[in-house]
Amino acid sequence: MIERQRFLQFPLCVLLPLLVLVASGIATAAPPAPGVLNVASTPAGAQIYINGKSKGVTPQIMELAAGEHTLRLQLEGYETITTRVRIASDRVTRLQLKMKTPPVAQPKVVSNIKQLAPEAAIVKVHVPVDKSKPGTVFLVTTPPGLLAFIDQQQVSHATPVSFDIRPGVYELVLRATPDGEVLYRKTIFVRPSERLDLELVVRKQRALDYSDPWR
Repeated sequence: MIERQRFLQFPLCVLLPLLVLVASGIATAAPPAPGVLNVASTPAGAQIYINGKSKGVTPQIMELAAGEHTLRLQLEGYETITTRVRIASDRVTRLQLKMKTPPVAQPKVVSNIKQLAPEAAIVKVHVPVDKSKPGTVFLVTTPPGLLAFIDQQQVSHATPVSFDIRPGVYELVLRATPDGEVLYRKTIFVRPSERLDLELVVRKQRALDYSDPWR
């Protein structure tokens, strides 16, 4: 009874702050435990950046705070990979990323168009067309020096060659000589005022290409 009275007589100016501290300590949860990131790349040796900070090179195992992070991989000669990764507490998150090489630039074609007469490189089409502007075909072959025929009409110069042609659908044939065997056959679609790049590999045997010309 005496102890209870002493507690009740404890100054409120001291008792209230103590009660607030106790209540706040109970309400505040402990921070989540970190997780582990195991990141690898193909090829290996890519520089790792987590939230903009360098973390070594792949493969790498590191401890990270739980939650989302921004991961960036950089390797000379390959496209940069940037992705978001979620790290769970007390768990291992594994990432295996494949580095991609950048797109190959369009081949540089030696244009023989300027050496021809104005109409020499314009090939006739199947059906009448409107007054739309011609398209341009840039044709490169491996091996070079092949003869191109558009709807059985020979293009004036051997490959590599570029030529203007009225819009339409055509049959492209490649031969080694004007009367030689057909080495390659493909349907092409030429759009007005657009450039069509063709880089064709011709092997010793005859090749027929049935791919969609509209793609």
